[in-house]
Amino acid sequence: MGVFKINIIFVIFLSLLNGCAFILEPQSDFEGYVEADDYYVDTYVYIPYEIKVLIADCVYGYCQPPLSRYGTGIYPNYGSDDPYNLPSYVRGDFNGDGYYDYAYMFSRLRWSDGFWYLKTKLLIVTSEWDGYKLFAEFDLGTVSADCNTSVEEYWGIRLLRKGTHTVESCNKRTCEKTSINLDEDGIYLGSVDPQERSVFYIERSILHEITLDLGAISKKKVSSMQERKDQVITLLN
Repeated sequence: MGVFKINIIFVIFLSLLNGCAFILEPQSDFEGYVEADDYYVDTYVYIPYEIKVLIADCVYGYCQPPLSRYGTGIYPNYGSDDPYNLPSYVRGDFNGDGYYDYAYMFSRLRWSDGFWYLKTKLLIVTSEWDGYKLFAEFDLGTVSADCNTSVEEYWGIRLLRKGTHTVESCNKRTCEKTSINLDEDGIYLGSVDPQERSVFYIERSILHEITLDLGAISKKKVSSMQERKDQVITLLN
């Protein structure tokens, strides 16, 4: 019997005589470590780690807008108890596979020469057979106003459950109601400007957009968001 084993037996014997407890720690040639989370996302809702990996680089420097930054035109049900249907976060089944998909809104605020500039992104993440997929990333553009104007989000999203919905579109002169039928859950993109509102839905793994223009339904495949990305909207007092 080796010297190390004899020492252990002797320690145990003395402990039993003295009524003492003892702890023997396992010996190892490797030091423990904790893996750092390099996929930080500035958000106030829970986002699964697998999704953080997908979107972290896309929203670097962005944050999920607080609910207080949305006006009643975009978020009329302020204080709603539905944590999965917010103007910056919705959860539904967009592709009809029976698993949850997600849509997120992120914005980046900067100040310059007495003006603030708010740039906004919309991300859609879908479930796939092998995990999650960043299905779409949209730059919606930049909104600007002078520093005397309160910072307010210009776009917001809401969940539309599958079925028939009535959406109202208005301009300065009139309002019209449009009926939209969705085979799966969809996303309503609302805006401070009534003419910049639309519905997104997925059909056969293709994202489509329904633009709402005084009751006329205009459907199109979403292929490029360059026009929105480059727009700068200036708000007037």
